[in-house]
Amino acid sequence: MSDYGIGSGQFHFLMRLYRHDGLCLKELVSALHLDKGTATRAVHKLEANGFVVSRENIHDRRSRNVYLTEKARKLKPDIESIFSDWNEILLRGFHSEEKTALYDYLERVIENGTENQ
Repeated sequence: MSDYGIGSGQFHFLMRLYRHDGLCLKELVSALHLDKGTATRAVHKLEANGFVVSRENIHDRRSRNVYLTEKARKLKPDIESIFSDWNEILLRGFHSEEKTALYDYLERVIENGTENQ
């Protein structure tokens, strides 16, 4: 992802915004199971590199929503391809039942880790 100017910590933000553009920072924090400081830094970096813009939430002026720019939208096929290729590498040799179990276990690990924050 470094060829595109996207750090590994920012990649997941783009993937989430590709699915749900215009999320507020609180929603990104919750969806990605991160703390607010980490999310804020990632969004600022993405904004500085022209991948997202943040705008005041029209319903809650204390909140800001994060939107993809045209630059980020144009990269979507490339980024999704990289993500797919990486998943294939990581899960090579796993049967579908094993993949399902792995995703279930990882989700439980994430939930356990975020309960104490």
